[in-house]
Amino acid sequence: MEKITVEMCVGTSCHLYGALDLAQVIEEVNMKYPERLEIISRTCLGKCGKGPNVLLAGKLLERITPEELRNEIIQLLRKKEKENESR
Repeated sequence: MEKITVEMCVGTSCHLYGALDLAQVIEEVNMKYPERLEIISRTCLGKCGKGPNVLLAGKLLERITPEELRNEIIQLLRKKEKENESR
């Protein structure tokens, strides 16, 4: 099964906006769905004033809250599961 790429900005601005809370959510989801996420830390995603930022499967999520991120990742994981079941 293909992994979903989660690129999280850990630069200064995003860090101040709460990137550590997002990292915790990503790790929680990763433990629930092992081997399904590819987690990458980036120093900048180019939207410093709109942080914290995460690039989820190529989609930039700005000013994302931990709960919103959890929901986005789980929805994407479920969508991928359904796609794999229909093959």
